[in-house]
Amino acid sequence: MKPLHRLAAFCLCVLLLTGCAGLASALPTIQSALTDSSLVLSDIESVFEGYQATHPITPEVRAEYARLVATANQALLYGGRAVSDLGQVDQGKYDAAFADFRAAYAALTDFLTKQGVTPAGAGLVGSGAPSAPAFPVPRVIGLRIQ
Repeated sequence: MKPLHRLAAFCLCVLLLTGCAGLASALPTIQSALTDSSLVLSDIESVFEGYQATHPITPEVRAEYARLVATANQALLYGGRAVSDLGQVDQGKYDAAFADFRAAYAALTDFLTKQGVTPAGAGLVGSGAPSAPAFPVPRVIGLRIQ
């Protein structure tokens, strides 16, 4: 099981064990968003691995990429934990819980784009094409809590 899949499973367990009524109604939506976000990060990692196999990457670039991915993964985990600690979840608290993830994900995708790694089509590829579409937005970033 990849670390990100373990993260999603952990967050689901924490959310289920809290038993908070305010969280219970949002639980399926939040869990789905956490899983989606984990998969987006996992896809990006796979793309970068493929990209560096065919493009010269300096040790400095590799180290910066590793730092940015670790920061994004950690911020997603902390956001999930923060949401699980809420007795009542509302949009403001939810957004605050994932603020660090939003910033970390933006830093990661900006870095990848500057390195020429961009998504294309339905999947992500190391195309470097200037007209390539933007990286997918993980669901935790745009999720609306009702």
